[in-house]
Formats: sequence, structure tokens, C-alpha cells
Amino acid sequence: MPSVTELAASRHGPAGATSQGDRTTPRVRYWELDLARSVAIAMMVVYHVGYNVDFLSGTGRNDALGLGWRGLQGATGFLFLFLVGVSFTISDAAARRRGLDWAGRLRKHARRGAQVIGFGLIVSLATLIALGDGFVRFGILHAIGASLLLAPFVVRLGAWNAPLGVAVVAAGLAIQRAGLDVPGLFPVVWEPSGRAGVDYYPLLPWFGVVMIGIAAGTLLYPDGRPGRWSGRVAATPPRWLTAPGRHSLVIYLVHQPVLILTVAGVLAALGIEWRWP
Repeated sequence: MPSVTELAASRHGPAGATSQGDRTTPRVRYWELDLARSVAIAMMVVYHVGYNVDFLSGTGRNDALGLGWRGLQGATGFLFLFLVGVSFTISDAAARRRGLDWAGRLRKHARRGAQVIGFGLIVSLATLIALGDGFVRFGILHAIGASLLLAPFVVRLGAWNAPLGVAVVAAGLAIQRAGLDVPGLFPVVWEPSGRAGVDYYPLLPWFGVVMIGIAAGTLLYPDGRPGRWSGRVAATPPRWLTAPGRHSLVIYLVHQPVLILTVAGVLAALGIEWRWP
């Protein structure tokens, strides 16, 4: 998923600088967040490989895996959205240090949120063409973009976002279990099964995960910089481990077409019949 903070270098040195008036602040990139995104990308790819095998061959094996398979999907979404929250606190703090007031930061985050939602709409159009009524109506990119629009209103709450985020998650799960039908509010509350298409991430409960990430970011990166824990972190890992996390948006946009073609080719090579449902 997207690296929403646009941090532009390694943690050990700036790749450039941004200015606000006569103030210049180096922009840094924290490798541990890129590594965590790389892990989330690996989880996403594993899930989608299995999903594509099931989708193309119609074996039903993913459903047979039950809670474990759905757990992998949920854990992947949780990690991506948690990192959105952590990264948002760093981005917002950096903007404050550059002298941006709240309105200026709101415009900055709104531009980024609109950009991510725009990519989400491209995914919606592509899946509408490919899947028909099962297309992505409010997927994880839509959720991230909307969260970037909402996060400026809660980031000041700092660590209080943790209990509030847990409450948002709990409310969303309760609504899901209750099966409430609220037409037109599918971006916010969970629609009954089969009504919202694939890759569905309504703000209840998923914005709660972003809020928990904001709380964690506030504690781990006070004022947008690593806290006391930073000196205990191991040496920087090889760049190939963090590279996927630095390009998560591009990988998200292209990985499914590549995986579908690859899985279809492997199935054909193994003599397994497949078809596009």
C-alpha cells in the first residue's frame, strides 16, 4: 500500500530538503517503516497468490482454510493501515516543524488523500471492467485516502487515539456482526456480505486501526523523530528488504495483473484447467 508520508531518504541522511519561507528542514526516511511495509507487501502477495489460484481454478480451497486464510487477509490490511497512522504522525510533525499551521497541514494531507483516492478510483474502474458487479467499491486505497482526510482532526489527540481507535474497531465489528443494512453508507459502515464487492475496507472498523497507528507514532516518534528506542534498533538491513516498502503504491497497483498472468501460466503448464469466472 502507499507510503503516505513522502519521506524522501534513509534515516541516516537526507536526500533533499523542503522549505517553508526561509526555513529548511531535511526530509528523512525511516528504514524500519519501509521494512514493515515490505513485510505487509509479502503478506499481500502470498494471500493474492492463493486467492488467484482459487479464483481461476474454482477449487474452493481458500474457503476450506477458513479462519486462517481470512486472518491473513485481515492481518495484512491491519499492518498496512497501522503503518498509515504511524507515518501520518511523522509527516504531520515534519510539516509543523516547517512552520505550517493547521490549515496548511490540512491542505497538504487533503492533497495526498485525494491523490490516493484517485488511484483507488482507477482500481475501481479496472475491477469493474474485469469483475462486473464484484468490483472494488471501497478498497484499501479508498480507505487510506479517506483516512488521510480524517486524520488531521484526530492527530492532536496523540496517545488517546489508542483507546478511541479500539472503540472504533469494536463498533465496526459490532455493526458487521449485526448485519445492519444502511444503503449508501458502505464507505463508513459494513454492508451485508456480497453487497460491497472485493477488497472491502469500510472506515468502521478500519479507521480505528489508523488511529491506533497514530497513537503508536506519537509514542515511538515524538515530534516526528525516533524516540529513545532508536538506539536499540539493529543496523540498517539490506536495501533489497526495504525497497518494496519504498515503492508500495506502485507495487500495489501492478501486482495483481502480474500475479494473475503468472498463476494462469503456471496452472496451464501443470495441465490444470482454469477459466476467468
